[in-house]
Amino acid sequence: MSPLKTSLPAILFFAFTGAFAQIPSDEIIGQKSVVLSKPLLKNTADEMRAGAQTNFGAQVRRMLLDYYNTPRDSGDPLVEHYLQGFIEHCRAAATYKTGFAGHTWSVSYSLNADSLKTIITEFNSRYDFRAMHAYTLLLDAEKDHDDLALLRYAVQSLCLASAHIGEPLKNPGTSAILADDAKATLQKCLDKLSLTTSTLVISGACGVTRTNPIAVSAKIGDAPFAGCAVLATIPRVLKPFSVQADNQGVAWLPSFRIPYAAFRGTFLSIETNFGAMLDSGRGLVLTAGDLGIGASPTLVIFKTESPTFKLDYSLSAANTIPIPKDFLQGDAIRKFLRDTCTLGAGASPTQPADLTITVQCQLSSYTFDETEQTVLKTEALITITENRADGKSLQRSMVVDQKGYDYRSDAPIGAFLWESMGKLKQIVRGMLYEM
Repeated sequence: MSPLKTSLPAILFFAFTGAFAQIPSDEIIGQKSVVLSKPLLKNTADEMRAGAQTNFGAQVRRMLLDYYNTPRDSGDPLVEHYLQGFIEHCRAAATYKTGFAGHTWSVSYSLNADSLKTIITEFNSRYDFRAMHAYTLLLDAEKDHDDLALLRYAVQSLCLASAHIGEPLKNPGTSAILADDAKATLQKCLDKLSLTTSTLVISGACGVTRTNPIAVSAKIGDAPFAGCAVLATIPRVLKPFSVQADNQGVAWLPSFRIPYAAFRGTFLSIETNFGAMLDSGRGLVLTAGDLGIGASPTLVIFKTESPTFKLDYSLSAANTIPIPKDFLQGDAIRKFLRDTCTLGAGASPTQPADLTITVQCQLSSYTFDETEQTVLKTEALITITENRADGKSLQRSMVVDQKGYDYRSDAPIGAFLWESMGKLKQIVRGMLYEM
């Protein structure tokens, strides 16, 4: 007998059994207050309202963790996608209040236990119904040996079942967890899925826009995967972008700048974006790894020459602070750029450096009698410029490090600067990734 002979009302009753074994008895409240010395301005009210919404969302997450074992900050994009939708439902149903208590203005969102129970029922009902419908279509596609449809409905039933709050949604025919059944089917589909590229190597100079398009051919078995959402990214460097394949299963990657991190083993990672298969998944990026499926991405290796650089470095003191000479020349930054960032040091009058990196640092010291502390602070202005006519320039100004020490003893300037240089290196590398 087919596991889906059970009527949908019975399925939903099965899914909800035990959903409210525990329910918080107190209100969920998110609030924010500000003490005013002048009339309330619109931007202040907007800021407080946004803060109250954030705090309300944090309380909803805490409730889900405490009562339903749902992670608050899992880092899982699928969980976060549905969790944000649930929080929005809660906030829309919450009671919104503002008011003064003396000079303090407060804004709050509150939701009682009965309203929360209703929202959970409606939320689960909506997604459970859609998950079971997708699983019905999955079984039909399996009977018809339609691999494309099978992949699509396996993704949809897995994702929609993952939205359920409380005990996992069960397959009423087998009593197994529905998401696990869908995941097993999806794994079989991915064993047949292939992404091949028109090139295995990307050549060119860092910072130059690649104009030769890269074709990605998507297939399931021998059949073209029409409409496949192809996801391309350079880990830690290039923000993921998704391109849809045509009716022949071919997607063309758009032009992009070869980043300054594209050397010594850097690669372009290409995989399927399963988030595009969800009706509510606009802009949602979901890889096989995000769905808990084992699948290796297709890799295209960069073959570029290490760009050369010129470092202009300075460190000065805002007041009479003795700076150890080891930190005056920027040798640590220069070595980091050569050894870790693999930039090529050296430029000649006839061949200027590809990049000019300017790092201007200032060390300052302040004494606070109230806290009996001497505070050391390192600030920096960093500029990275491409030395060509159409070159890009990037600049950052920031406090690199700040730390307090007992003012009755000498502050360890050398140790503090060592820590500051370590943080400064990571800031410079992050800026290189943005170039």
